[in-house]
Amino acid sequence: LSCNIEDMAEGCNYPSQIALVGKWIPEHERTTAWNALTVGEAGGTIIAMLTSPWLANHGGWPVIFYVSGGLGAVWLVLFGALVTESPETHWGISAAERDYIVATRQKSVGSRSAAPAQFTSVPWWAIVSHGPFLATVCAHSCYNYMSFLALSLGPYFFKTKYNVDISTPSSSLGIYACLPYVLLFVAQALAGALADRFRNSGALSLITVRKLFNTAGLVIAAGGFAALASPWVQFGSVGREGLFRALSLLTVSVGIGGIAITGHWANYRDLSSVYGSHLLAIGTSVATIPGMVTNIVSGDILDQIQRNPAATGEAWAQVFYITASISLVGAIVFALFATATQIDFDKRAECLRGTSSVFVSGGSR
Repeated sequence: LSCNIEDMAEGCNYPSQIALVGKWIPEHERTTAWNALTVGEAGGTIIAMLTSPWLANHGGWPVIFYVSGGLGAVWLVLFGALVTESPETHWGISAAERDYIVATRQKSVGSRSAAPAQFTSVPWWAIVSHGPFLATVCAHSCYNYMSFLALSLGPYFFKTKYNVDISTPSSSLGIYACLPYVLLFVAQALAGALADRFRNSGALSLITVRKLFNTAGLVIAAGGFAALASPWVQFGSVGREGLFRALSLLTVSVGIGGIAITGHWANYRDLSSVYGSHLLAIGTSVATIPGMVTNIVSGDILDQIQRNPAATGEAWAQVFYITASISLVGAIVFALFATATQIDFDKRAECLRGTSSVFVSGGSR
């Protein structure tokens, strides 16, 4: 029950964040800010991996939850005291900074300046039937398949393949379990700043920037997992050399592959400044499904290891080839069908109902 309540609360997290970014961040800094927020996931993963075993050993496993819950409560108090919905209502911001943010933040397209409060007034069908939005959700889902697999089954891979437990920092190799997320933390932060620089220089359009980073991230991830599936890894050395070869490939796949969020995650608000939170809420909801699918599909394949330990290499090769293929699908679909055009979804809903013949968008940027 506690986990379900936590998951429901967490589901509000990213839609709320993207709404605040839209209100508080100048448009030319939006990707930098968004990536700076999302690297918190990688940072939290690193801290949890390093501290949880120590907390469990010294205070018992419940202490892990007491500490994480306590830190969350402290953050909540600070957030409630220091943050407001927009610069216009903040008590501590200077007039000059407020005016600058208001003048440079993303402008709304269409008849609304904010989403309607009533659930039934949101043009849900106009949103979920929009092709470029579905392309973004597809890329997000394919990325999550790769990400969830690495997080949930990565340690099991090293345990079954190399008989090494890298999942606990108390082991001699435990610190290496954090390496993919250290690289992910750095790569995502740099990618956000680089994306804004490309766009602000005028060298690349917004959609080109989005496609560039999504494609680069998912293709690199696909290449890394394909290499992990190759005979070079699966039927090569199972000693220290083979272990570090596999660990290096997984680190690059997860770490550099993480720059893909600079493409698809940031694209939700590209499509609509009014309904960006709704688009992200739908996208993150759908993209959690791969977290279940990857464990079901991979678990079924890896059952072979229990029945026949000699099939370890073959089983993991299948798992990694599937992951590489799914990553490529996300890269291709986003590259072919994604846009960064602001859509007036209210007007689109009217067109779909046949009550209007005029469809309004913000144009391609």
